[in-house]
Amino acid sequence: MGGDAVELAVGRAEAGPQFVPVEAEACTPLSPFDSLIWHRSRMRRLFGIEYLLEAYKPAAKRECGYFGMPVLVGTSLIGRIAVRVSKGTAHIEGHQLIKGQDPAHLERALAVICGWANATSVPALTMSPQSVGVTP
Repeated sequence: MGGDAVELAVGRAEAGPQFVPVEAEACTPLSPFDSLIWHRSRMRRLFGIEYLLEAYKPAAKRECGYFGMPVLVGTSLIGRIAVRVSKGTAHIEGHQLIKGQDPAHLERALAVICGWANATSVPALTMSPQSVGVTP
């Protein structure tokens, strides 16, 4: 993967920070239970967007899906995707892409999620007017 790297400080305070390069194009699906995500004011401050876990909403009122996972690319959230895997078969419940972002990032996140869940294949991601151009 090409692109610029970002350095993040990690380590214990008494040892001082160590800088670890992060690929600018690194694609990581995040759990909606990650404190980075569920703390909505922090998410809005860092990424300019808020996502709400939709598991507690009636199915008809969900915008993305039961377990929509925000997708972090480099240091930006580019959208989210909800995938269910049952008996090795992956099914996309829904997805959203922030306006101006590359759909290939959601496809990469989908492949990662399917790998985590041991899905036998990765379903095709179909972009619709409802899923593209979501504004933060």
